Parts: sequence; structure tokens; C-alpha cells
Amino acid sequence: MLGTDAVRVQVLFVTVDPRRDTPAQLAAFVPKFDPAFLGLTGTSPELAAVARDYRISAETDAGNPGHIPHSDAILVKDVKGKLRLLFKGDASAEDIAHDLRLLLKQS
Repeated sequence: MLGTDAVRVQVLFVTVDPRRDTPAQLAAFVPKFDPAFLGLTGTSPELAAVARDYRISAETDAGNPGHIPHSDAILVKDVKGKLRLLFKGDASAEDIAHDLRLLLKQS
């Protein structure tokens, strides 16, 4: 929906389960959405730092250890790394594209 402006946007999936989401698994999963999307994993301390920075929440489910409830929000930072947009997981593609276009005009 962004047309040529799409190259100015980098989508990043951040794992909340580094034990399960290995680099190989992310490499197979993330490009199914779009080949330009990236998947991020790392050590638990590294991912904790990213989670703080991006305000990602995740916790273990004591009743179901294989399930990790987590936020499904879409966070958007500008080119300077400032958090500028936050979408709920059910935001429409049209609304996201509209707001991204406005943000891209500012940079």
C-alpha cells in the first residue's frame, strides 16, 4: 500500500521466546510475510533490553509452558529512533499505511 515509500520502512519481528525462535526458524517464518522483513532473536538479556526499548510485554504461562502470552502491538519508530506510532494488533492495513505516509512525509 505504500508503493515506492515501502523501501523507507523496515519491519522487524522481535521474538519473545528465544529458546524456540532460533535464527533458522525465524529465517523460515518471517519472509513468508515479506522478504524484506527481519526477525530478531538473541540472548535473554539482549532481548530484555530490546523489550524495554520497544515496550514489548511477554510472560510465561504457568498453565501452558509452551505458550507465551505477548503483546501484538505494532510500534513504529522514526528515522531517529523515536517511538512515534503505536497500533493495536487489529489495526487495519489502510490505517497503518495512512499513518506511515504521514510519518514518512515528516522525515
